[in-house]
Amino acid sequence: MGDKQEYFADADARDTFHDELKYLLLHQKASFNSPVYFNVGIEAKPQCSACFILKVEDSMDSILSWYRNEGMIFKRRLRRRRQPVGAAREPRETFGGRDRVGTVVVHEGR
Repeated sequence: MGDKQEYFADADARDTFHDELKYLLLHQKASFNSPVYFNVGIEAKPQCSACFILKVEDSMDSILSWYRNEGMIFKRRLRRRRQPVGAAREPRETFGGRDRVGTVVVHEGR
C-alpha cells in the first residue's frame, strides 16, 4: 500500500513504516480508534479509516446513491422505543434532509 500513491520515498521507507507500525500495534504501544477497526463501510473493498469517504460521480444517479449510502451508514430509528407505528419523530427532523436534497437538485441539477 502507498506505492501507487508514491507515499513512500522508496521500498526501504515503505518496509520500515510497515515493520514499525506492526510492532506498535502488536505490542499495544499505540492503537487506532475504534472506527478504524469496526466501521469499514459498505464497499467490497472497505476503507478502514475513522471517517467514511464515499465516492460520488458527477451524475444524478451517483449523487442520489451517495445520499442513500450515507443514510444507511448513519441510520437511526425513525420511531422511539415502544412508540406506536405511525407516530414517527418530528416530520421536520425526519425529512429535513429530503428537503435540502430537493433544493440542491432544483437549483444545481439543471
